[in-house]
Amino acid sequence: MGTLVAKATEARHKIWAERLPKDKADLWDALTGLTGDEQAALCTLRLVRCRRAVMGGFGGCQSR
Repeated sequence: MGTLVAKATEARHKIWAERLPKDKADLWDALTGLTGDEQAALCTLRLVRCRRAVMGGFGGCQSR
């Protein structure tokens, strides 16, 4: 992961990982509490990660 895009994506992933609840039971409430812009940013991050996984081979698009 040496590209600037990959590094930026990893940084955003880390921010979201720290921001979202660890307990899966609390996740839905956290997601519905996000603004539309925040939901779009999170969705875009997931799409970027999945696209990168597909470009590198199938099987890498699962959640961490």
